[in-house]
Amino acid sequence: MGRKWLVGTCVIVIILVLALIFGAFSSTGLFSLTKETSPVVLGAIFPQSGALAYVGPFMQGGATIAMDEINSTGGINGHKLEFVFEDSQSATAQGVTAYQKLSGIDGIKYYLVSLSGVTLGIAPLAEKEKNLVLNTGSYAQAISSAGDYIFRHNILPNDEVSYLANSICNKFGYKKIALIYANTEAGVSIRDLFSADFSSCGTIVTKEAYDVAGKDFKTQLSKIKLSNPDAIFAITYSSESGLLFNQAKEIGLEKQWFAVSAIESKSFLDVAGNNADGLIYSSFPIRTASPKYIAFREKYLAKYGEEPDMLSSLTYDSTYVFAEAMKHCVDLNDSTCIKNELYKVQNFDGLTGKISFDTNGDTRKEVILKTVRHGKFFPYQAN
Repeated sequence: MGRKWLVGTCVIVIILVLALIFGAFSSTGLFSLTKETSPVVLGAIFPQSGALAYVGPFMQGGATIAMDEINSTGGINGHKLEFVFEDSQSATAQGVTAYQKLSGIDGIKYYLVSLSGVTLGIAPLAEKEKNLVLNTGSYAQAISSAGDYIFRHNILPNDEVSYLANSICNKFGYKKIALIYANTEAGVSIRDLFSADFSSCGTIVTKEAYDVAGKDFKTQLSKIKLSNPDAIFAITYSSESGLLFNQAKEIGLEKQWFAVSAIESKSFLDVAGNNADGLIYSSFPIRTASPKYIAFREKYLAKYGEEPDMLSSLTYDSTYVFAEAMKHCVDLNDSTCIKNELYKVQNFDGLTGKISFDTNGDTRKEVILKTVRHGKFFPYQAN
């Protein structure tokens, strides 16, 4: 009887001691270490293949540099930031499939996404699931009203197109304009915005659409030549713009060209060469002389062996903005809290200037004119 009592007492004491130890460790977070230090994962859906494949690597590079910097300074409330990159293949359907995989299988709640069509395809699903989407660099006007959980970091299309239309008509005095535009969500959106703005002071003599996967634009360019415009507004991605300019030269279409900021990339100049000289396009300032940008550029060059582009800077800033919003939420799985904090972001200091979100989840930037001289991009200055 005495031995059984003693054994029973010992068991109870051991259980109590273990309970006390477990409670102490739990209160200090030692037993919940895996949970407490689990990474914050962002899905990134960029084109790595297809007609716009050149976009993905620059955006991935900007996001990765930002991630490395954030993690080197303690991450997000002690949690490391990680990316899972998926290829949208430059197509809406494949982009939606990538999102469904990341959301349904990987359980990811936060996304950086590029391309208007992909973003608009994902938006209804993300809105229903309360997953946050931050689009970077896209132009479709419909993104502004795509949902409460859908944000965009770019120059606001309405601002950019209105500024460019006014400049073409009043600053440069061109009254007859021909349009050639990519037959995409973004291309059609800019076409319609520009048409509405320009109609008050000039005439659009022709509107020619093209397929971004195409290589031969001479049919459209010949129609433009016959319409005899004062100037041409090219609503294009940089991937095909070089071919467009070269073929215009081949058929003797010698006019002043205008474009929007999407044209600015090394791939455009690599193809167009001197044929791009004289192009004038709308854009926004990047603070290339700031210590922050200089450090970013040095890291990018060291890691990737080439200069960052405009999209690299935008995506770098987008990553930081996401992280900034997350830091104000105790539960990093609470997408509603982080959504609300994104709306509160005002005057965040980025490579692309001060970043603030409006009630539509859009950012607004100063619009400037830039040009191409001797195969390089420069701020525009009148002679």
